[in-house]
Amino acid sequence: MNYLYMLQTLREGAPDFVNVFFMLISDAVQNVGFMIPAFIYWCVSKSAGTKMFLCYTTTFFSNQLIKNTACVYRPWFRYPELTPYAKATAGATGYSFPSGHTVSATSFFGSLAIYEKKRKWVVVLMFTLIFLTAFSRNWLGVHTLPDVLVAIIEASIYLCLFEVLDYWFASHQDKDILLCIIGIVLAIAGLLYLQFKPYPLDYLEDGTLLVDPYKMLTDCYTATGLSIAALIGWLVDRRFIHYEVAGNWKQKIICFLAGGIIVFAEKVGFGILFAPLGDHFSHMLKYFILGITTMIFYPLLLNFIRRKRAEKKESVDNQ
Repeated sequence: MNYLYMLQTLREGAPDFVNVFFMLISDAVQNVGFMIPAFIYWCVSKSAGTKMFLCYTTTFFSNQLIKNTACVYRPWFRYPELTPYAKATAGATGYSFPSGHTVSATSFFGSLAIYEKKRKWVVVLMFTLIFLTAFSRNWLGVHTLPDVLVAIIEASIYLCLFEVLDYWFASHQDKDILLCIIGIVLAIAGLLYLQFKPYPLDYLEDGTLLVDPYKMLTDCYTATGLSIAALIGWLVDRRFIHYEVAGNWKQKIICFLAGGIIVFAEKVGFGILFAPLGDHFSHMLKYFILGITTMIFYPLLLNFIRRKRAEKKESVDNQ
């Protein structure tokens, strides 16, 4: 804990803009969410976007599995002498180990580093962003060093795993349905385990739960919905849609903005529509639909628009 005590001393003596900077770094990935792989999928490279989406959803689910199994409380609960940066605690609810922010950053930026591995400056930038995200969680006092190190290792394992799977799948193209079924079964089995396992019930002095297991399970249901959507989206595109990135950068930016508006509208609309189902099932259904929209419905719409434009152009050329 000497490391966190040292950072706390530095943080308390630093100008507030330093803390604001680390807050921005810390929350950057969480605020953007899966729109990062959506942008890559729609506008840059479908194969890279697919791997990023699958890796992100897998690490998200895996991290919830580890978090809710280990049930490690936040550092300031375990070490009362530690005082986190006040503005950071709102986004640091629940269990501490491993760091969700760090695992997401490693998944996103690690995927981009692999995709752009020939551009050394991009690789260096991506690793710098991973380091800054991990360090920011320590600087703000909301995670210990093991929290962020294990998160980096966890995401790195999945990044390597998906590279191996990609290599293996190149010579086993007919195994896509089997892989999809295995992934869905594992996601459902993991969720059932998390739902029915025992959780620690420790209380604060005012009688409230230190960590409410019901609230922690909400992210587990979200991760399950996204994971299943990513698997189904990957399979459906392979078998039926065959989406490909097209257009100049102006068209790609318009494509991304339009898709982002659709996803945001769905997030708000389905959040209201599914609210009576409770936090768990409403989040799972909402994020399942958002994932399906990202990988199936919106690419179908783009393919339809491109086909109509091509038909119109052909009709004009034939006149």
